[in-house]
Amino acid sequence: MALTPEDVVNKRFQPTKFREGYDQDEVDDFLDEIV
Repeated sequence: MALTPEDVVNKRFQPTKFREGYDQDEVDDFLDEIV
C-alpha cells in the first residue's frame, strides 16, 4: 500500500516507558516503509 503525504504527517509514535523519546524500532520500521 502506498503512503500518502497525509499518512506521513499524521503518523504518531508511542513514547518509551523508561527513557525520553519514541520507540526506536517503531520509528525505524516506519522510515523503512516510507523509503
